[in-house]
Amino acid sequence: MSLNNDLPVTVVPLAHIREQLRNAEIDIAEATMRRDALRLILDLREQQELNRTRAIIEKFYA
Repeated sequence: MSLNNDLPVTVVPLAHIREQLRNAEIDIAEATMRRDALRLILDLREQQELNRTRAIIEKFYA
């Protein structure tokens, strides 16, 4: 791979460019899945906090 880094982009083999593109697409998909999983966890935890707060308020004002 270091050999291809030293070449002008017009000389780099197309197979290498395709491989790099494929790797970048995989990285993007993994990052998107990680983001979505973290968003789901955050949403669930925030909902739990909201439910706890609501339950405490209901105890005092019920």
